[in-house]
Amino acid sequence: MAAAVAAAAPVSTRGLFGDNALANLQRGFDFYSWLTFLALNSPADGSSIDKSSPNTPTKWEQPTNFKQLLDVMLPGGKSSKWEDKKIVPPECRDQYRSGGGGVLVSFFPAQPKSLGHCVLSNI
Repeated sequence: MAAAVAAAAPVSTRGLFGDNALANLQRGFDFYSWLTFLALNSPADGSSIDKSSPNTPTKWEQPTNFKQLLDVMLPGGKSSKWEDKKIVPPECRDQYRSGGGGVLVSFFPAQPKSLGHCVLSNI
């Protein structure tokens, strides 16, 4: 099912669980979660799951397949485009540059408007 079709599909509270609206909505959410799990764990090289080897990297392991929270949750509700450059907080830039850019950046502010600290993870 195409993502655009799934997102546009009408939601009904009637289904397998009769008039139990909450159970029916939960079932739909569970199904969507399962599809998301399969998509993220599919082989990054484009091969089918049944033909991949045990060591084949998955989609979620490839940083080019996702954006970090800092790159999506922008100040003032500004929108983000896929091709936008990685946003590195000023407090993390020196560490990011010394890591050659091949790192995930996590910034944890200690308090609002404070320096906080960076955690860089090699990919």
